[in-house]
Amino acid sequence: MKIYGLTGGIATGKSTVSTILNSELHVKVIDADVLARKSVEPGSIGLEKIVGEFGRELLLPDKSLNRKKLGDIVFGNQELIKVLNGIVHPEVELLFEEQVQKYKEKRYRAIVYDCPLLIEEKLIHKVDQIILVVTSEKLQLERLMNRNNLSREEAVKRISAQMKMDDKSSFANYIIYNDGNYTELKNAVIHLWEEIIDKN
Repeated sequence: MKIYGLTGGIATGKSTVSTILNSELHVKVIDADVLARKSVEPGSIGLEKIVGEFGRELLLPDKSLNRKKLGDIVFGNQELIKVLNGIVHPEVELLFEEQVQKYKEKRYRAIVYDCPLLIEEKLIHKVDQIILVVTSEKLQLERLMNRNNLSREEAVKRISAQMKMDDKSSFANYIIYNDGNYTELKNAVIHLWEEIIDKN
């Protein structure tokens, strides 16, 4: 079974590509964001460790994690972010391996790992090949401003904080250019996946 890592920058359309793969082509997609949420759900080891490190005041009345409060605590503090990542990432990795094993047992030929920070977090060894979703800087800026209701300055700041697309491109085996409409993107994804499966 081959694992294809799906990644991209903020507001480039990675999540839309993931949805197309899953809903239109019935590809099994492991979503890193879903795993991250699962790793800190009530009763999890991850949540226990976060409470032990950052305090019980991070728990909501239903014993779930107050994500906003945690975000406020670690925002801009690289040391605390490192501590938090040191708790969450190993738990996510365990959940990822469990999912991969299930799909291997069911003999799937190929699955996709939807992971926004696949390259930045040096997780490329987890996948066989990388699919990168890119868009023009102008469109990326417009989409981010509209989607998150941000000012131009705020959007530029968020994009600038990420790894540059040119740098990400050097790791990619396949690139999906998302500069058109939804239909064009869907056709591009279908065409690419057919090409991948033919080679697999």
